[in-house]
Amino acid sequence: MTRRFRYLLLFGLLAAAWLVVGLIGAGSYVGDYVRFRGFAPPRDPPGVAVGRVERVRFYSPAVRAWKYYLIYTPPNYRAAAARGARFPVLYLLHGGPSIPEDYIRIGAVAVNYDVEIDAHRARPILIVMPYGRVHAGPPDTEWSNTREGRYEDLVIDAVHAVDAQWATLPDRRHRMLAGFSTGAYAAANVTLHRLPVFGSFESWSGYYVEDRKAAFKTEPEANLVRNSPALYVSSLRAELHRFPVVASLYQGREDHEKSEMIPFAQRLQHAGGKVSYAFYRGKHSWRLWRYRMKYELRYASQVLSAPTPHRRPRPSRRRAARRLASLRAGKSR
Repeated sequence: MTRRFRYLLLFGLLAAAWLVVGLIGAGSYVGDYVRFRGFAPPRDPPGVAVGRVERVRFYSPAVRAWKYYLIYTPPNYRAAAARGARFPVLYLLHGGPSIPEDYIRIGAVAVNYDVEIDAHRARPILIVMPYGRVHAGPPDTEWSNTREGRYEDLVIDAVHAVDAQWATLPDRRHRMLAGFSTGAYAAANVTLHRLPVFGSFESWSGYYVEDRKAAFKTEPEANLVRNSPALYVSSLRAELHRFPVVASLYQGREDHEKSEMIPFAQRLQHAGGKVSYAFYRGKHSWRLWRYRMKYELRYASQVLSAPTPHRRPRPSRRRAARRLASLRAGKSR
């Protein structure tokens, strides 16, 4: 073997090793980009107490299958729960092609909320992110009851499972639905269908009129109308009087769905809902949703932790009769 041949062989081996390392690095970069959508992996700042994120399986009678949810618990949750503390719950519904983990990896929900609690801008709550897809591929369930499955009912199954296992405040005033894209649509739709269960919702880049796509591709027209909040919300005046709802909506200024938000917000407000809405710079993308995340979580904490409105108790019939008799006796003197 000549010296020149040995040099060529060594050069070839080094080049091959460099190529392999480069491919591994490129694969890692692509994998990280898919997982984090170009954002840096979220990390808590030094000195900030860290909450926990757990994956929990539960059985859903609605879809007759085992599903799972991710749950964020705030720092010191277990000690507080052991002392008898109970927590409001924010339910985050993912978009069509997404999964619950996207809220943690891309939306940085856990890190954002840790920071908000540390800065005293938010109170401790539980954040639950259920999985709402038929399987890994299409079609999207739209979190609705269709021939693809009873995925609106799956949300209620998740609520029951969470209330059974965690230290929650199990009433509508302490439950909120929120989400982005399809999850935003579903947050509005499920809340308005289930007013005794949820007292508020946030819709981030949502739509409010269903069309023939995904799970609704072969559905009857009546089911499209039933699952189009902008079309049925005006009929809920009596229900919204009995079960008041608080809603916060936003849309990107360059979002193709933005034309539906204002008409829906106006109809909901006219029917009795307490509604706020806004436009922000951005498109229908994680760049907008991630930027807004800490503000929306902060708002959710404010709504879920608001004190119960004081209502003057009604006097009993016997007490009212005694008071009336006393007033009559006074007049007769």
